[in-house]
Amino acid sequence: MFPAYPWGRVGLALRSYERGFEDALELCLVKLRESNSLEEAEDKIRRLLGLVKERKVDVLERMIREYI
Repeated sequence: MFPAYPWGRVGLALRSYERGFEDALELCLVKLRESNSLEEAEDKIRRLLGLVKERKVDVLERMIREYI
């Protein structure tokens, strides 16, 4: 399936991680182009990062509630 990753599930997980990392960098480039200054771009990217971290916490809280 992914000839560069012959390690089965580990390879698929690695490919998924790489795709997510690439998407994140692409989004950073979009925010840089949309911004009038580096400070504005940094603020936009930090806000996005905050939303991602908030979602991770929400997902973990739901998972914990399901198993307790």
